[in-house]
Amino acid sequence: MPLPLFSDIEYRARTESVRAALAARGADVALVFSAANTFYLTGYMAGSDYTPQVLIVPVGADRPIFITRDMDAPTASLADHLDDDQVVSLPESYIGVADRDGFDFICDRMKSLGYANRRIALELGDGHLSGASWDKMKALLPDAAFIDITGMIARIRTVKSPAELTYMREAARIADGAMAAAIARIAPGVPQREAGAELIAALVRGTGGSGGDHAYHPNMPAGIHRVRAPHLAWSEDSYKSGDPVNIELGGSRHRYTAGLSRSVSVGKPAQDHLDLHSATLDGFAAALAVVKPGEPCGKVFDAFSGIITPRGYRKGSRLGYSIGIDWLEGTASMQHGDRTILVPNMTLHIVCGMWEQERIACIFSETVHVTDTGAQTLAETPRILFVRD
Repeated sequence: MPLPLFSDIEYRARTESVRAALAARGADVALVFSAANTFYLTGYMAGSDYTPQVLIVPVGADRPIFITRDMDAPTASLADHLDDDQVVSLPESYIGVADRDGFDFICDRMKSLGYANRRIALELGDGHLSGASWDKMKALLPDAAFIDITGMIARIRTVKSPAELTYMREAARIADGAMAAAIARIAPGVPQREAGAELIAALVRGTGGSGGDHAYHPNMPAGIHRVRAPHLAWSEDSYKSGDPVNIELGGSRHRYTAGLSRSVSVGKPAQDHLDLHSATLDGFAAALAVVKPGEPCGKVFDAFSGIITPRGYRKGSRLGYSIGIDWLEGTASMQHGDRTILVPNMTLHIVCGMWEQERIACIFSETVHVTDTGAQTLAETPRILFVRD
C-alpha cells in the first residue's frame, strides 16, 4: 500500500474548512461533483468522472460518502481518506441506458440519507453537472432547497499547505526537465512531433525520484502564423530556419501542476522577435515585483502593462491565474481591475503571452509562490529567448 499523499490530519482539516464554509451559507449537505475538489478532500485520483459520481459531504459529524461507478469502487477504496464503508457503488444498470442514469441513483441515495427536504449545496458551475442533470435533480428532490457553491472549495484550495507546496516544487522540476527536452530536439529539418514526443516523455518520466503523472496537453505552435494562436500543439511539418516556436507546458506531481512557458527561435531570431521578447521579460520582472500579500491581482497586470504599452505592445488577455490541482483553480485572475487580494501560500501561473501583436508573438511564463513577504518563482529554466541552429 503506497504512503498517503497527505496526512489524515490535513485531510480532516480540509473537510472541516469546507464544512465551516457550508455552514456559513446555511447548507446541510454538499454534493461535490468536481473531480479536483473530490481529490482535494479524499485523495481519489482515478479518471472516472466521465460517468456520474459525487462526494456527499454532510455539514454535521457524519463522514463523507463517495458514489462512483461499480467498477471504480475498488479504486475509491484505495484513496487516502476514504474507507470501504464510505464508498457506494453505482450499479452498472444505470450506465448507458435511456430511462435512467447515475443522477437517479444519487437522488435516491439522498432521500435514504434524509436529505430530501434539506438545504443541499452543489456546484452548478461545474462541467460534470449538465443542465439536464440539474433539471432531473430538481424534479426528483422537489422539497429540497438548493444552494450554489460554485468556486467555494476552489477558494479554499487556493492557499496551499507545506505538503502541497512541496508537490508544486517537484512539479516545477518536472516542467524544467520537459522544457529542456523539447528545446533540445528543436532544429531545422526535425519533425515537430519529435520535439513533442520528447516533451511528453519527460513530463511522464519526471526527474530523479519525482515521477510525473498527468501529461497535460502542451501548447507548442511553430511558424510565423501559428505562434499567434496560443493553444495549438505541434504540426506535421518539420522545423525550418526562421521559425519562432512558443512552448507552454505543465509539470504534474500527484496532480499538482506547475506551468512553464518559453519561446524559441529556429536559427537567428528576427529583430522584432528579440524586441518583443525583451519587453516581455521586463514586463514580467515588473509584475513579479508587485506580487506580495495584500496586493490586488489587478495591480500585477497593470505593472506588466506599464512596461509594454510605452514600447508599442499590448496585451488584452489576462496575465495569469491561480494554479494547483489539475492546473486552473478559477479563483485569482491577473487582469485589470481584479480586486482579489494575494495572500501567503497562493500559487500563481504568471503567463506573459504576447499573441496580439501584428507580426510576431512570444510567450514567457513561470509558476510563482506567494510568500509572507513577496514572491518566489519555482522554475530554474533560464529566462532567455532560446536559439536552436
